[in-house]
Amino acid sequence: ALASRANNVYAVWEDSTAANESLALMAYSHDGGVTFSAAKSLSPSQTYAVEPLIAISGDGTVSIVWRTSKDPTAKNRLSYIRSTDLAQSFSKTVILDDNVRHGSVVADGANLYVSYLKQIGNDWETQFRASHDKGQTFSAPVNLSGFSGINQSPDTDDFLPAMWAGNGALTLAWTSASSAYVQSSGDGGTSFSPPTYLGPGNSVLPGGPFVLWLDSQSRPNLANCR
Repeated sequence: ALASRANNVYAVWEDSTAANESLALMAYSHDGGVTFSAAKSLSPSQTYAVEPLIAISGDGTVSIVWRTSKDPTAKNRLSYIRSTDLAQSFSKTVILDDNVRHGSVVADGANLYVSYLKQIGNDWETQFRASHDKGQTFSAPVNLSGFSGINQSPDTDDFLPAMWAGNGALTLAWTSASSAYVQSSGDGGTSFSPPTYLGPGNSVLPGGPFVLWLDSQSRPNLANCR
């Protein structure tokens, strides 16, 4: 994953070259990508970190999430760290939730948004958390989908939630039962519109007022959600 602001460029990735290990690594550039720092490890050893993602707040605060699939105390934890000094140092790791997969993180000014799938019973359901102080604190998790959210049958999993945020607006989209859905918020994630069914789909990506998704025949579809 890659994020940039002004001349600062940050890259995060997982490295599983070592036997029985996977680390969340990062490198940064402060000259527009001309040169990069050496890679540094962000995750503790023996936790098997995967799916690292990054976002940058308006003042340059760097936020990174990843999933630790072999944590000794709990599997599939969603971990979060932040840096306020251009990735020279990082906060202590904060655990946002357990039993998760497919995280997503975006920033809009001082607002930071995290979505992910959480296993609830036999379902994987879309969860959402918001921070309005650049990742210092987070709201409690909110379930945006699942049986109660879109009135679907139990034991139907959600897949690959994705977000876009800008100018105070937030759009979150995901797929479930081979169908694409989208929700939006205009108050920093405090409340959301009801889920809107877009059509058959297996992969969905929001961008500004638009949502792009692939239908069951892998054909691209585009909708304006404003």
